[in-house]
Formats: sequence, structure tokens, C-alpha cells
Amino acid sequence: AGTAPMPHIKSGRLRALAVSSNRRVASLPDVPTLGELGYPDMEDYTWVGIFVPGATPTDIAQKLNDAVLRAVQDPLIRERLEALTFEITAAPLKPTADYVRAELVKWAKVVRDTGAKPE
Repeated sequence: AGTAPMPHIKSGRLRALAVSSNRRVASLPDVPTLGELGYPDMEDYTWVGIFVPGATPTDIAQKLNDAVLRAVQDPLIRERLEALTFEITAAPLKPTADYVRAELVKWAKVVRDTGAKPE
């Protein structure tokens, strides 16, 4: 649901109909996924990543990734991110790179199939 609508959802002013992740989110346990509602191909995530230029040496990228993986284990950081409705999924470099590549392919197809044009 993200940070902005959450107070309105919790107060009852807004009603969350579904979440687009492949599993229910902890902050809205009673809200079904789109997949549960019969839309399995509608999975989508809003995510945050830390990127470096492509020419960055692998050891430097790995040090940064290691620091992020350590940081998200800190209870205070976890508490703050969870309060902002983040689901913490920090991952090693290769799975993250694979995910980004797959997302590029997925969304390029959506753009092609829908005829979406940048404005």
C-alpha cells in the first residue's frame, strides 16, 4: 500500500481492495493479493535499490552490497523500514541483478503489448 495511504486505510477512510505482491503484506494481513482474486499475472512491486555505474569494480559493488545486507539486519533500521511499510528483501548481487533484468523484460513487454508511449 505504501506509506501515504496507510493511515487512511488503517482509519477506515480508504479500503484496500488488493495488494499486487505474490503474498499478503504483514501490515495488511486481511487484504488479498491480486493473484488470490484471479489475476495472477498482475504481480508488481514498488522497490528500492542501490545502483552503481556498470564500470564499478565488482569488489567495490560487493562491499556496498555487504554493507546494505548488514544494515537491514540492524533492529532499529528494520523497525523504521517496517514502520514505513517496507518489506525488507535485500539480496546478494547476482539475484538482484537477475531480478532487475527480468523486470526490464517484463515491463518492456507490457509497454509493447499496450502500446504505451512516453509523454
